Amino acid sequence: MEKSSAHSWPLSRCDTEGLVYGKMREHWQDYYQNAAAVVFVVDASDFGRMDEARSEMKKALRSDHLRGCPVILLANKQDVSGALTVTEMKDKFNMREMCVGRDWLVQPCSASTGFGVEEAFRRVVQMVRLPP
Repeated sequence: MEKSSAHSWPLSRCDTEGLVYGKMREHWQDYYQNAAAVVFVVDASDFGRMDEARSEMKKALRSDHLRGCPVILLANKQDVSGALTVTEMKDKFNMREMCVGRDWLVQPCSASTGFGVEEAFRRVVQMVRLPP
């Protein structure tokens, strides 16, 4: 668990190690309690794992601990040619149906260049501040 702050808001972040380390998935729910938002990072250029990522996100969002939490889907690797666009990610993840009853956003980013990362954290803080 890493602690930091953004715009004077304290943040606790957990890198749950994603799909590459499948055994970590069984421990994801350990981090759900007291979550104020969900930030789900997906490699937008890895078409072979997109269905698996969508399935895992859907499973996570069913948790009672995450009910009503805003969701930001980070479409990572936008610096890679052919990466899915925001619109394509919205459609692929069926965000309108998956996120009924909660605020949500698909944010393009590139962790390697920093593009969109600061904006994503800014948006998380804004979404958490909004009344339900």
